[in-house]
Amino acid sequence: MGLPDRAGREKILKVHAADKKLGPSVDLAEVAKRCLGMSGADLSNVMNESAILAARKKITEISMDEIFDAIDRMQIGMEKKGATFSAERQSLVSYHEAGHALLGAVMEEYDLVNKISIVPRGGAGGVTIFTPNEEAMESGMYTK
Repeated sequence: MGLPDRAGREKILKVHAADKKLGPSVDLAEVAKRCLGMSGADLSNVMNESAILAARKKITEISMDEIFDAIDRMQIGMEKKGATFSAERQSLVSYHEAGHALLGAVMEEYDLVNKISIVPRGGAGGVTIFTPNEEAMESGMYTK
């Protein structure tokens, strides 16, 4: 069985969100867009992890912040807490990630920037996340 498309991911997210209290700003259609390439089990994990994050914050509703943090944890790793970096290193990482975004913006048919962060996660000092064109990705018809 293949991975679910955007509509399928949204339906799966709704199933796994049914027993959780979501805040009024939660948009599962938007979440489904960010979860390209995730299986049903991954989507279940996103919702469970977001509930755990909300509980740790001692809040009663899951917001988009907890959901997106859960997605980031799964895709790029845990945030490195307590790591201290010099202002020079933070500046270098900022320029590096801005370079990714700038090249993406000037290249035709390149994916849109979804998020830029200089918060160290996993093995990365920072990250630039692009939102792929789902139709082109699934068809394998990228031209560049």
